[in-house]
Amino acid sequence: MKGRASNVHPGATAPIPERAVRTASLSLGGQLFVWSARSWRSAVERQEPLGEVFEDTYRIARCPEAARLVDELLSLLAVSAFRPYAIRCVCCQTLSPDELLILRAMQELQRNDQEGALACIGRMVAGPLRQVFCRTAIPYVDVLVGVGLSFFPVNLRVVE
Repeated sequence: MKGRASNVHPGATAPIPERAVRTASLSLGGQLFVWSARSWRSAVERQEPLGEVFEDTYRIARCPEAARLVDELLSLLAVSAFRPYAIRCVCCQTLSPDELLILRAMQELQRNDQEGALACIGRMVAGPLRQVFCRTAIPYVDVLVGVGLSFFPVNLRVVE
């Protein structure tokens, strides 16, 4: 398992967005995905199995089958990225630019815009592996959306 995370670098540098995106501002589906990526990275670094942590969390979220899917997705990303990318620690309150990029790809897939998702993930994954990423991510997105966990934040406003 140690080799799977060779491209995941907690300190990798990338341009910081003008305004940092806070994890608290994400939708529940977005928060679950970011937590999963961060927990996965941490477990890989410590060479610990993720099974029980993911299984319990996704069971509580009413989509236990998504635990295996997110592990496959994150494993694929770790071995297919053409550059180091930054996944922050679980306690960090803002997204790295790379976390935001991956989340935007997931949003595009929820929107059924595979071309948009390919463009996003293409900044980290090259050529045909972009399509493999999307084929792996689509079932994960579908399962979360199927239980009401969107990747888009819900903006509430007062209606008079």
